[in-house]
Amino acid sequence: MGYKSITLYSDTKVDYLVWLSGIPTAPQIETANAWGYLPLWKDYTNAEILAPFTSSLISSYISGLTSPLTGYVIYRGKVGESKISKVAEVDTTVSSIIDYNVANNTQYIYIVFPVTEIEVGVSMTSDPLTSCWWNWSATELLKISDGVYTIGDIFLFDANLESEDNVQNLDQTIYQTYSKYPKSSVGSSNFKTIGFSALLNRVDKTTHIYSDTVALKNSWDDFVVRGNYALLKDPKGNIYCGIFQSPKSRVSDTIGTQPVTIDISFTELASMDDITVYEEIR
Repeated sequence: MGYKSITLYSDTKVDYLVWLSGIPTAPQIETANAWGYLPLWKDYTNAEILAPFTSSLISSYISGLTSPLTGYVIYRGKVGESKISKVAEVDTTVSSIIDYNVANNTQYIYIVFPVTEIEVGVSMTSDPLTSCWWNWSATELLKISDGVYTIGDIFLFDANLESEDNVQNLDQTIYQTYSKYPKSSVGSSNFKTIGFSALLNRVDKTTHIYSDTVALKNSWDDFVVRGNYALLKDPKGNIYCGIFQSPKSRVSDTIGTQPVTIDISFTELASMDDITVYEEIR
């Protein structure tokens, strides 16, 4: 947890920061204003954070912890559901994170636990947050450790979108017998292949003109050929983890700007429940 900004007026000098839940009482104000006073947890039963005033203003202590803070463990849950999923473990130099493992049109809450080397503090819960976007997106995943990823390139598609078949691939066999009806056998394989086509770039919201470049097309080709896992999200609320297979592109020569259309085929390779994808902000 970090502090975005602190504003000091006149020639005020500050030695420490006390963050209270609620309004301080008169005895607490008198204690805090005493010359040479150093803050103690016992003086503030409703304190959330006590921090020395430094250039970073990152607290080393949080209410309820008896040892120095070392970081935070962050969980995400859907509003109305009891299940929560681990998003990230970060140290105290991280002020915030961007969570990419979220679907569209969904309400989430985030639960943050402060931790030390020996204990876990009382959790803090965010207000509900609703995701909202109107395009398809492809996000490259860069592996940090098993099941944990950060992001590489991101491509957004919202012009001339046309979805293709969403196929559920099952390991299912129908075989004939001597009876009237055949028998079936179903294995555990169950994954999806998804396809859509769209213009490579987006329409400029100011000029309302579409354009793309050879450099952008080369960047897309590089993204695909690297073969890293990717996240594919649609506006409906679906999110998949997998790879792109044999994408195609074509140039429209009947239009002066020669827009590039790409045809995407995507194969699901992992469950979203088995991975976390986030970016740290310091």
